[in-house]
Amino acid sequence: MFDENKVERAAEFIRNLKHTKEIWHGVPFDLLPWQDRIIRDIFGTVKDNGFRQYNSAYVEIPKKLNL
Repeated sequence: MFDENKVERAAEFIRNLKHTKEIWHGVPFDLLPWQDRIIRDIFGTVKDNGFRQYNSAYVEIPKKLNL
């Protein structure tokens, strides 16, 4: 099952966070499309009883290679 309201609640929380260092200080977080997809998958997938399907998640993102 998927719950759009739970996704929006999580996304809104993240949008209220702000960077804390250097030139980005005070600027709100803006999720990139791939980040938004991860948040949607983790927080939107729920069991029949309405609780989240996943209580923890491991996400590994590779760095770009600068050749």
